[in-house]
Amino acid sequence: MSKRFGFNELLAPGLVFVSRYDKGLMKHQKHQMIENATQIIESLSSCYYGPIIDTANQIYRFYGTNYINQSPTALAVKFLQKISLKLEDYANSSDFLSCPQDFLEMKMNMIRGYNRLGEFDKALVLVKELESLYQKLENLGMSFCVEKARLDVEKGFVFLRQNDLTTALKIFSKIIDSKFLKEITDLFYVYRSEILIRLKRFREAYSDCISALNHRESNFNSKYAKLTKIECLYNAIACNYNTKNNSESDGYIKILFKEARDFCSSFLLKNEFNQLIQRGCFNTENCDIPEALKKCRDIMEKIYGADHSFVKDYMNSNLN
Repeated sequence: MSKRFGFNELLAPGLVFVSRYDKGLMKHQKHQMIENATQIIESLSSCYYGPIIDTANQIYRFYGTNYINQSPTALAVKFLQKISLKLEDYANSSDFLSCPQDFLEMKMNMIRGYNRLGEFDKALVLVKELESLYQKLENLGMSFCVEKARLDVEKGFVFLRQNDLTTALKIFSKIIDSKFLKEITDLFYVYRSEILIRLKRFREAYSDCISALNHRESNFNSKYAKLTKIECLYNAIACNYNTKNNSESDGYIKILFKEARDFCSSFLLKNEFNQLIQRGCFNTENCDIPEALKKCRDIMEKIYGADHSFVKDYMNSNLN
């Protein structure tokens, strides 16, 4: 048995177990799975890049997309950091040049992880590193149009959360116009609508909200995408409030708080979810727009934390 086969044989059952039976796992079991994977990887020679990188990507795809900014994602990002340090010379090796996709995806996953955790400076450092790698490979005749567009998404997100709205607007407008990622264009309209609201361009922002909501419902099927849909509904209500177009908001308010309740029931800890219920945060009876904006801010504060840029710099400003 080769070391490469032995690695996959040791690790694969744990990955399958977590992927299929996540709902039945306790938090410490999930964390133990990543710790076991780390120990196995650290015991191997660094020449076995393929399975190491593949495993890193599998773990992040599972934890990073299902838990967004909760502790399992933080653990997955730490795992990626360890792998990255172990493979710091990999980008200059012949193995990388012959098959760079998995390594590039791992770096992209690190950027996504930092963005979800609110560590935007770290994300931007890796964005520049990945841009350099793409340039290096394109000089060798390879093409990465879609991958570079995905990198632009994360780059735009960094500038948005760092309040460089002009740069963020240019990036997201470029992505929308490029059509490279048209299957998830609705998400970019949501980001751009937030930027336009913060720039007081409410009618343009509302048009972007409508464009996002008119996309196929299946585009909002992951947990992160469901959260983005809630943000889109919030943006539409904020636009109507600022343009005195209150008549269209009633329907959005009902949908928003239904979606928010469904999301929070599966995302938040039980006591956090119950606190929101006790405070009436999902109740839409006699709920006008200012009250809806405040309730949504309180919900997002539970999800993201009070210090997150989306809450602190954006939602709070809409209450003034």
